[in-house]
Amino acid sequence: VVSHLHHKIFVIDKVLLGILAGLVSVTAGAPYYYPPAAAVIGLVGFFAYYLVEMLLYKLEIDDPVSAFPVHGVCGFWGLVSAGLFQVP
Repeated sequence: VVSHLHHKIFVIDKVLLGILAGLVSVTAGAPYYYPPAAAVIGLVGFFAYYLVEMLLYKLEIDDPVSAFPVHGVCGFWGLVSAGLFQVP
């Protein structure tokens, strides 16, 4: 939906990378989250991916497979969220 709003068409690679970004974000603490918390973490991970992707495009930094936004940024968010949302 966000790629459709931004590009006026559905860009399949952005959709798939957004799904992957959400999954990478949740992976660090997956056994310790309640399902609603996991959904929030994945959604925040998606928006973090999309914002960093647009920032790299604006700064003209070449990352053809979006490895840094998906695995770097969302992996870091996953580590931070594991400490924030973990159930004791």
